[in-house]
Amino acid sequence: MENPAEARADERARIVADLRRAAEGYRSYIAFVEETLDPEASSPMSENLPIVRAEAEMLENAVKVAEGDRRELARLIPPVLQTDEDIAALATSPEDAEAHRRIRDHAVRTQE
Repeated sequence: MENPAEARADERARIVADLRRAAEGYRSYIAFVEETLDPEASSPMSENLPIVRAEAEMLENAVKVAEGDRRELARLIPPVLQTDEDIAALATSPEDAEAHRRIRDHAVRTQE
């Protein structure tokens, strides 16, 4: 019988691998379009590249989150919903933490 902690770790590893493969697929598609299409010509494929790039970046960020990157996850949380723990993960200095708190507090006040 498999240890529950090991089972969760195995499942997380599978998720990370799948997210990586998905991001790699998006990046391969981008490379294909850039290598194949005339940059001067307009086409639906080339027009969609900014969206595809954003999706690839989101998948790469999801990999970081799945691997436990607290900072990457905290970046995704709107300031109005950030906790002190989120701010601690984001801050690069005490001054930066204070700036994040002020932004959060302002966002909360404007929501009221």
